[in-house]
Amino acid sequence: MRAIDRYHKWVEWSDEDGAYIGTCPDLITGIHGDDPVQVYQELCEVIADVIDDFETRGRPLPDPRVMPVLQAKAKSRGESRDMSPEAISRRFDILVELDRVARALASARRRPARSAPTNAGKGAERA
Repeated sequence: MRAIDRYHKWVEWSDEDGAYIGTCPDLITGIHGDDPVQVYQELCEVIADVIDDFETRGRPLPDPRVMPVLQAKAKSRGESRDMSPEAISRRFDILVELDRVARALASARRRPARSAPTNAGKGAERA
């Protein structure tokens, strides 16, 4: 398992800040931005940098506290879906891909349709 997958990460809207806030409470307080997918990607990059820094300095990573609590709550509710860090990461990767496709489709719909070129006004008939 990758070290980053051990830690719970999430993005949520903050009315107070007027932005999406991404956080990983076991490692960093958070980052913010206008696009939730971009915030999550940047959050993962920052967490990877934090983990690299810990490893470079020879310091042990803190034990994850939030992820085990979420897994225990899901189990107590009788949820049978896989709540492992790897499964959560896979589900989010799917959501990111769905968001990318939805944005591409929306962008394609906003583009004006191409019309056939016309020669109106060009090369008027010679008398």
